[in-house]
Amino acid sequence: MPKSPISSGDIIKQSVKRNTQVSILNTVTALDFSFSLSPTAVALAYLFNLKDWCYIECDNKQPLAHPLRLKRMKYLFKWVKRQRKDKFSDSTIYQKIRILKSYIIFCDARYLDPFSKAGYLAYAGNDGELWRQVWLAQAPKQFLFQYCDGEGLGLKEDSAGNMKSVLDSMLRTLNFDVQIFQPTLQKFANNADLITKPYLPQEWQLALRRLNFYFSSLATQLITIRESKPNSQLPSKLKVQVDEVNGQSIEIICGSQRPGTGEVGYGNGSPFTQCMTAGYFLFAYYTAFNTSSILSIHHPIKPTDVESEGRTSKFIQIKAYKARSGKDIQALFHSNNGENDHPEFSSNKAGFVIANVLKRESNGIQDGLTFINVMSLFSKTFSSNGYGPLFYDLDSDHKQKRLNIGEISRRLSENLGVFSSTRHQLVDHFVEMFTSVVSHKTEPRYRVVSSLDTGFKVMSKIETKLTSPSIKRRAIPLAYSALASLTDIPLNGIIMPVNYSSQDENGNIDVSVQYENGTKNSFQISAKYKTFLENLEMYSNTINPVSNPSKKGCISYRSPFLLPLGGIHKTVQWQSVESIIKVARLSQYGVSHGDFLLSFSASRIRMTTSHQEYSEEDRGYGARMILQHTIEMQSRVYANGHPIENRKMMSQSMQTLIKIAEGMPRDDAIDEVKSELNIPILSYEQYKERNTPTNPNGVSCGSKSDFVGSVKNLHYPARKFAKDNNIILSSGDIPCYQYDLCMFCKNAQLVDDPHAVYKLLSFIDAMSDAIDQFPERAGFINKKIDRFKYHIGLLPLETLEAAQELFLEQGRYFMFASSDAVFQYV
Repeated sequence: MPKSPISSGDIIKQSVKRNTQVSILNTVTALDFSFSLSPTAVALAYLFNLKDWCYIECDNKQPLAHPLRLKRMKYLFKWVKRQRKDKFSDSTIYQKIRILKSYIIFCDARYLDPFSKAGYLAYAGNDGELWRQVWLAQAPKQFLFQYCDGEGLGLKEDSAGNMKSVLDSMLRTLNFDVQIFQPTLQKFANNADLITKPYLPQEWQLALRRLNFYFSSLATQLITIRESKPNSQLPSKLKVQVDEVNGQSIEIICGSQRPGTGEVGYGNGSPFTQCMTAGYFLFAYYTAFNTSSILSIHHPIKPTDVESEGRTSKFIQIKAYKARSGKDIQALFHSNNGENDHPEFSSNKAGFVIANVLKRESNGIQDGLTFINVMSLFSKTFSSNGYGPLFYDLDSDHKQKRLNIGEISRRLSENLGVFSSTRHQLVDHFVEMFTSVVSHKTEPRYRVVSSLDTGFKVMSKIETKLTSPSIKRRAIPLAYSALASLTDIPLNGIIMPVNYSSQDENGNIDVSVQYENGTKNSFQISAKYKTFLENLEMYSNTINPVSNPSKKGCISYRSPFLLPLGGIHKTVQWQSVESIIKVARLSQYGVSHGDFLLSFSASRIRMTTSHQEYSEEDRGYGARMILQHTIEMQSRVYANGHPIENRKMMSQSMQTLIKIAEGMPRDDAIDEVKSELNIPILSYEQYKERNTPTNPNGVSCGSKSDFVGSVKNLHYPARKFAKDNNIILSSGDIPCYQYDLCMFCKNAQLVDDPHAVYKLLSFIDAMSDAIDQFPERAGFINKKIDRFKYHIGLLPLETLEAAQELFLEQGRYFMFASSDAVFQYV
């Protein structure tokens, strides 16, 4: 007789499961895990309610996730409250939970449990999403508009590493320990500093000159206004000089009046904030300090006289705290160009830099002493705190706040109007955009957004239909951008008609133009752009046509500008120094800030300083003293502004700097380092004549250690142990087995033999495994690996290529095949 379905218990189980789900749903619905976060530079607070994260993809319109998700969210809510109690910033908390949320959504979208090995490895594993994003970014497209709709932009490797570090920490907070997965995971490299490029000389000199004019003009006017009217509001706009060409002052209007608010003297574009920001970048130029150091400098700042070889060098000494290295640094502002002598410069005291500055008479760039006196006076004029920061911003209540350099510098770029040297590659894109707007009444718009699926950045491209007023607002800035990318001549005041020459044998034409004041100019372009210019003339004629008395109704009383602004028949030209396009508009065109207008950053200024100050004669010592970073930083990032090309050259020179810093004369230091690190390379014939096999790692030596530097004492404990235990005589020695230290030994010799080099490549590859097992020693292990790689690079190329072929065909040398083969050496 068949069983009753009731007696089988199936219905009871299903009922219990349904009741459990209903119970969990009721519990989640009743929860209040809400809080708000206000990250820096965000106008509105972000509102969170972690009960939504209990649902699939953190969306309360979707089904509930695994019941354990509720418990994890309780942990997270407690963590947020604890972070706030411990005074962590909203920005820090927001960044961490944003990364966690993206990870949860990613796993849920792929039907993976975020708190399982499968979910974690799908995201952070060797073939996971983070590495996929890194691979996307390894061959980035040059410009944003080259990405297709929905195409990923990828992540820099150091960013992926930071995200993984944050994620691991947050998962541990939620009681999911991922430490057991780490030994098999490939590490993300920290290559953040390698992407910074110096400014080109021509663009930097123009930018520096305009920065000087801009700052001096703003600071002088603002100080005068405050001293004459102490209780007055900050001005909302000022006429400011930004350059001087052929004795003629070039001026712009800095700032504006925000509609409906009356006189507004604060905000990113206000004269006060712009003056502070211009001063910040000039300070970065004169001192080569980084952002954290600059923003940490406080009053008082006093001039100091220093005797230097019978001369008086007047400078200002400034102390600042450099958080990342935990030390004070100082800068010297010289009043005379070329005064590089100072008693501390050659002593053992660290932390001084010499600022090589130009006189004001040279291209309008003032000396450092004049600048810092004006900067200090300007800062104190608007602050009642005698010990306050040198650089700060003001809010609407005139209270001090931190200077938000990133946002303000965009307005600074627009005001200074210095073009980037890369803009010439944008011509075709701007021409296509202009044609699309004028001929098809559509505008492609580009926006970098976060993917709903992964949380990573992707390109969003949409086509927008334009009305007639919108067409005019878009067409002229686009035409201007295309022309500015085609030629370096001034565009302000050009009138129609434009004259074109015949095409030459190289496919180019000469374009002749006339300005409203009667002067003439010309430039050469490829003949393919003639159609664009003719279309621009046709369009501009519809706004303010060229006068033609013989044609009825075609008499214009305004100059027929090629790039007209203003209303029809009421056209004008722009009042800025040159550029009429906004950074925000450029981003909509799929063009990054620095691709068209020169972007300003302290890191690029530091890199430019390193590039200018580096010389082979002093092995980069002068550049390092100016930048005040470590020798390792100099070698990795700042070597003449070209880290990849100069890595080999800097490897030995950095060792020289250590000895110079210890007081050894320069020539003696160079000779000693050469003798220490000049590892001989035995020819194959010499190696055979010796009839002595190489070490397991492919290095030839007499089994006697003669280490240099800090590793010289590592052989001593082993020898002492052998003597104490009567393994060797008191006068004897033991064979050296510390193969990881060969590159620190004077007796080590490489062999110009593919098989020996193959053994060495295998040893280096095996040493990399040890980093995962001994993370606390990763720095020293990496140092040894880098030293081996440096000397391998000195071998003949054909030998190295043959050794690499052996490695690819046979894998590691048998003695180092297993992952623990080198543990005894490290």
